[in-house]
Amino acid sequence: MFVLVLGAASSGGPLTANPISIPIWLEIANKCAPIMSALVAITAVIFVSYQIVLIRRSNQTTAFLKLFEIAHNQEFAQAANFVKYELDPDISYSAARANQQTWGYISQVIHFFESIGILVQRNYICDELLFDQMGTWIAGTWSKVKPFIATHRATKG
Repeated sequence: MFVLVLGAASSGGPLTANPISIPIWLEIANKCAPIMSALVAITAVIFVSYQIVLIRRSNQTTAFLKLFEIAHNQEFAQAANFVKYELDPDISYSAARANQQTWGYISQVIHFFESIGILVQRNYICDELLFDQMGTWIAGTWSKVKPFIATHRATKG
């Protein structure tokens, strides 16, 4: 069939009498194509940006839940409870360092909170989420271990 149409067109038959006209809707689509392409690209950028936000939020939630899991680990809970309830507020840095069990508990708690601080500082965990859940615990523990941290930093440089 293509051959017949092509043959008729080349022989000056009835197909060449009417020049091919572009439908009006095709002309409008041709003029709107750049605008539509830009809208599609903007929509794609918005969608991808939103997906990145959701992925980041999911990663932060996963990291937070992992910290929450560690905080409720029996071994860490024992250290945290020691610092919270049993640590003598008048104990000196050198006395705490001399007692292996006491310093072990203090170190474990300090390193846990130091890790949390690094994750918050680098935006791996949302500070608002963390403080909503653990803020009171962090503040209470900080008040207990602050003198040890200050002295330890001063002695270690």
